[in-house]
Amino acid sequence: MKLRCTTSSVRIRIRRSELELFDREGRVAEQVHFPGGSILTFALERISGLAWEAALTDGTLRIGMPEAQAELWMHPDRVGFEEQLPVAGKSATLHLLIEKDFPCLHRTNEDKTDTFQDLADRS
Repeated sequence: MKLRCTTSSVRIRIRRSELELFDREGRVAEQVHFPGGSILTFALERISGLAWEAALTDGTLRIGMPEAQAELWMHPDRVGFEEQLPVAGKSATLHLLIEKDFPCLHRTNEDKTDTFQDLADRS
């Protein structure tokens, strides 16, 4: 799973095996360990509600994907979802982009076996 954060934006890209885990267990997560013992955890979870969720608590970034979208995402042609979540007390929004992971075109030595090469070939 890959995480990219920019100003008011979170992008998560999921490999094929991680999508299979997400489908089976309703959750997929990664951890980044830092010198000094700190850990950043980021997780995508299937939730029963109708609205997307995003929270950062105790070093864990948690994105909640509603069950209906999670089911749609299992369709072979569905690449991902783009959502705007209101930020409490601000006029801004948090931009979420959750996608299946395509192979990088400029990294010719990258292992592409766990990416969605078939979807990339169609676009």
